[in-house]
Amino acid sequence: MSRHHITLLGRHMGLVGFGNAISKLLMFVANIWIANHLLEQGYGIVSVAFAIVNYLSLVAFSGVDTITTRLAAEADENRLRQLTVHLYALRLVMCILLIAVTMIAGICVPGKLGMVLLLYSLSFVPQIFYTVHLFYGAEWSWPVTLYFIGGRVVYVGLLLVGVSTPGDIYVVPLAFGAAILVENAFLLGLWLRRMGTGLYSIRAGISFTLWKAAVPVTFSNAALLLHENAAIVLLYIFAGSSAAGMYNASYRLVYIAISLATLASYVFLARISRVLKESKTQALHVFRIACLIAVVLGVCGSVAGFLLARPVVELLYVPAFLPSAGLLVLAVWQMAAAPVRVMSFQMLNACHRQTAALPLIVAGSIVSVILISGGIWLRGMNGAVLGTVAGEALLAGLLFTMANYYAKAEGRGLQC
Repeated sequence: MSRHHITLLGRHMGLVGFGNAISKLLMFVANIWIANHLLEQGYGIVSVAFAIVNYLSLVAFSGVDTITTRLAAEADENRLRQLTVHLYALRLVMCILLIAVTMIAGICVPGKLGMVLLLYSLSFVPQIFYTVHLFYGAEWSWPVTLYFIGGRVVYVGLLLVGVSTPGDIYVVPLAFGAAILVENAFLLGLWLRRMGTGLYSIRAGISFTLWKAAVPVTFSNAALLLHENAAIVLLYIFAGSSAAGMYNASYRLVYIAISLATLASYVFLARISRVLKESKTQALHVFRIACLIAVVLGVCGSVAGFLLARPVVELLYVPAFLPSAGLLVLAVWQMAAAPVRVMSFQMLNACHRQTAALPLIVAGSIVSVILISGGIWLRGMNGAVLGTVAGEALLAGLLFTMANYYAKAEGRGLQC
C-alpha cells in the first residue's frame, strides 16, 4: 500500500513539477530581461516592490491555501462545492484588504518604489478567484500544469514587448497583473465547469470555524517568509537599491528551486492527508521517503549550482551584474536544506499540528533574521547570503525533527 501512495505522489509531483519547472524557467527569463533592461537600480526597485507585495500575498493566503489543500483532499464532491463558495467569499474580503494596504504603502513610500507598489496592488483583483489549491487537494494535476505555463508565457510576452529601457519600469507590475488575470480565469472556468450548477445553490458566506486552522499556519508562513525575504529588504535599507538588485540577481536561481519545492509540497500535503485518513501507520514511511528524495534533489541542485554559478551569471546578465556570481556560489547551498524544510512543514499541517509548530518556527525565523542582520553588518552582501543559508539549515533541522516525532505519534495512535 505504501508503494501505491509513493507512486501516486510521484505521478502528481511529476506532472505539477514539470509545469512548475517550465514556469520558473520562464520567470527566470523574465527576471533576466527586467534586470538587463532596467539595470541594477531599476531592477532593485522592482525587486523590493515585488518582495513586499509577494510577502503580503503569501502571508495573507498561505495559511488559507494550506488548509484549503487539506480540506479539499478530505472532502467529498458536495463538501468540495461548499468549500469553494466559502473560499471565494473569504478571498474577496482578503483581497480588498490587501489592495487597500498596498495602496496605502504606495502612497506613503516616495518616488518610483511607491508608484510600482500602487501598480502591483492591481494584481490582487484576479486573485479573488484563485483556485489552485482546490486543484491540489482534488489531485487534479494537469490544469495546474497548464496554469503555471500559460500565465508565465503571457508575462514574458508582455515584458518582451513593453520593457526595453530603464524608463519602462512601470510596465513590469502591469504585465504581472495581466498574466495573473489570464491564468486565474483559465482555472476558474475549469473548476466551475466541474462543480456544475450545484455550486450556485449553496449560500455564500465565510465559515470562520472552517478556517480556524489557517491562523497558526498563516503566522508560521509569515515567519518563514520573513526568513526568506529579510536579506533583500535589509540590504535595500542599509546598502541601497543597487545592492538589493545585485543580491536578487543571484538569488533568483535559488528562489526557483525553493519555489518548486514549496509548490510540490502541496501535492505532498494532499497525498499524505489521504494516507493519514486511510492508514496512519504508513504516514511516517511516506514522509521519510519524500524527505530522502528532497535531500538528494536539493544537494544535487546545490552542487550543480556551485559549479555553474559563474558561467551562468556571465552568460545571462550584463557585465554590471558580474559581482552577483560570487553571491550565487554561496547562495546555492540553501537549496540543500529548503526542500526538507517545506516537506516537514506540510507534514505537520497534515497531522493537524500547525499550532504546536508555530513557536518553533517563529523562534527559528527570528534567529535567521539575526544571522542575516549580523552577516550584513560583518560582510555586507556575502554576509546576507551566509546568514540566509545558516537560517535555512536551522529551520530545516528543527522542522524535520518535530515532523518526524509527530508522524511517529500518529502511527502509534498517541495523543501528543
